[in-house]
Amino acid sequence: MKNIQISILLLFALILPSLGFNQCKTLGVDSASFVNAPWYGNNQYLTDILAARGWTGGGSNFRNTQTQPCYQLPVRIVVFRDDDNDPLSNIDQNDATQFLNDASQRFVDAGASISFYLADFEFIANEQANREINGLIDTSNDPAFLSSLELFDTYREDGVLNVYFVANTGPNESASGTATIPFSNVIPIERRASLWSTWVRTNERDNLNERRSPEDIVATLTHELGHVLGNAHTHHPGALGLITNGVDADNAEVDECLQEKVSRTELVGANGFCPFNQNSKRKCEVNGDGLCDTEGDPNVRTIRQGIVVLKGVSSAINGCVYDATNFPDSRYLVDRNNVAWTPPTRNIMSYSHNTCEREFSPGQIAIMWDNIDRRLMSFLVGGISGPSVVCNGSQVTYTLINAPLGVNAVTWSTSANLTIVSGQGSGSVTVASNAGTNGLSWVEATLSGT
Repeated sequence: MKNIQISILLLFALILPSLGFNQCKTLGVDSASFVNAPWYGNNQYLTDILAARGWTGGGSNFRNTQTQPCYQLPVRIVVFRDDDNDPLSNIDQNDATQFLNDASQRFVDAGASISFYLADFEFIANEQANREINGLIDTSNDPAFLSSLELFDTYREDGVLNVYFVANTGPNESASGTATIPFSNVIPIERRASLWSTWVRTNERDNLNERRSPEDIVATLTHELGHVLGNAHTHHPGALGLITNGVDADNAEVDECLQEKVSRTELVGANGFCPFNQNSKRKCEVNGDGLCDTEGDPNVRTIRQGIVVLKGVSSAINGCVYDATNFPDSRYLVDRNNVAWTPPTRNIMSYSHNTCEREFSPGQIAIMWDNIDRRLMSFLVGGISGPSVVCNGSQVTYTLINAPLGVNAVTWSTSANLTIVSGQGSGSVTVASNAGTNGLSWVEATLSGT
C-alpha cells in the first residue's frame, strides 16, 4: 500500500461581460468523420472557441501571451525492447522522458496552451512490437507482423494518452510514427479507447541499428500528438479527396473541385459545378485540412529518386524556404489556378524540415481545445469538467471525473480572482468570480489517499 497525492489543474479565462521531414500515418481519417466535424465548412466554430476564451490574434503568426498551459495532459510512455529485454534495443527512460518534455515545450512555445506530463512509464519486452509494426490495419494475415491498431488495442491503458516508442517497423511500414484521430468513425465504438494513442520510431528506417537524432524524434512526437488531439496534415487531400484519391494522396494531386488552393476566398464551383453538394463554400474550409488559416499545402515532403534525395524545404537556418523546382511533378510547384504554392513550412502538422516545425495556427489550436473539452476530458483519469470561461460575477461548478482508485480526500484551491462557495472536500466545487476581476483563472484538485 502506498500513499498517493495528485494535483490536477484546470485553467480557464475569466472575462468581463461585453458591452457592445517527418512522415506519419493517421488512423481512421475517413471522409464521413471529416465531414461531420463541427468546424468542417464552418471555421467560425473555431473562431468562436478562441474568442470565448479571450484569445486574440490571427493568421499564421498567431501567438498567445500565456506561459501557463491551460491543459496539462497525462501521458503513459511505453518503450518496447527485444524479447531478451536488452536495454540497447531501444531508448532508455531518461531519453523517452526528455522527448516528451521537449514535445510538451513545443506545444507551449507554439501558443497551444497545452502541455504533457509523465503519468506512467513502462518497458515491455516484445520484439514483435519493437520491430514489426506493419501498417495501420495489417491485411497480410501474417502473425509475424503487428498492425498499429493491434498494438494500440493490446498495450493501451485507459485514462491517459498512450505513447509508444518502437525501434523499427516491418517491411510494409515506412512511417516515422502513427497516431489516431479522435473524431474517427472508422474505429469501432468498443475500441475507441485506443484513439488516444501514438507510436514513434526511434531508429533510422534505412539503417536499422542507427538511432534517429533527438531533433527528429521530438519533431515526430510533437506532430503525432497534434494528430492525437484532432489535427489533420496541412496537405490532407480533404474529406472528399479521400474517396477519389485514397488516404495517401496529397493536396497537390486532387482535382479542381477537391484541391485546397492558394486562394483563401475561392468558392467550390467557382470554375464549374462540383459534385458532393459543396458548391458556394470556401474551398479552404471544405478541402485540404479544412482550415483557412493554414495555407494551401501541396505536401512539402522530401522525396527520393533512386539514391538522390530531393528536399522540399530548407532547414530553419536557411529560412524554411519551399522549393519544388527539382520535383518531377509540376503540381507541387503551382496549384490548379497556376498560382505558386506558399505552404506553411513552419507548421507542426506539415511534412516540413524538422527544424522548421514550430507553429500551430489558431484553428489548429481551437480544434485541439475542442477535442479535449468534448472528448478527452471524460476519458482521462482525474480530469476536471466544467466551463472554460466564467463571466464576471457568476457562479459555476467544477467536477472531478475518473478519480484514481484509493482517493479518500479532495482539497480544492483556486486562483485569487475566484472564491470557493461550496463543495470543499467533495468531488464537485462551486466557485464564484470576484467582482471586477478578469484574466486567467484556475481551479486545482489535490487528491490524497492510499
